[in-house]
Amino acid sequence: MGKRMNKKNAEQSKIQLWNSLIELLETNSYAELTIKKIVQHSGFSRKTFYKHFKRKDDLFDYGCRRMFNLFIQDYTQSLPVRQDRDYYFKLLIDFHWKQKLIIRLLIKRKIYQRFIEILQNQVTDFNLDYQIISNSRDPLKNKFRVSFIVGGISGTLVTWLSGILVTEN
Repeated sequence: MGKRMNKKNAEQSKIQLWNSLIELLETNSYAELTIKKIVQHSGFSRKTFYKHFKRKDDLFDYGCRRMFNLFIQDYTQSLPVRQDRDYYFKLLIDFHWKQKLIIRLLIKRKIYQRFIEILQNQVTDFNLDYQIISNSRDPLKNKFRVSFIVGGISGTLVTWLSGILVTEN
């Protein structure tokens, strides 16, 4: 039980560090954030930070992957019988909508593109049925098309979540 509790505590520490990073982004640019500021805000020591991460970017990557993985857990529990292209588009839009406060902050701080790069890697790792989305049997073409689609949709979502196109509705 000791190892399980340590793993749980380690994960809670990472989550708190991520939450501190996000809270600090409300008043600081990403470049202004330092590990010192993050640990002071979180109440942890630098030793705790370095136990889990080498750099601030590693913490950012962890948080983005975690957001997507939590969403995928919900997604896999509610898979429809038939998945089509529209379903995958809805999945991407739903993910952005559920995380809109954080995503708006990433857009404002000009680090959304990094988030999208992480998201695209996660989508690739998730092993979606790319043929449904791109209508090709060539796996490389499918991944390229999905990457193109995600990039185009993410550009639209940036406009949407920046408040340029619509309000909260």
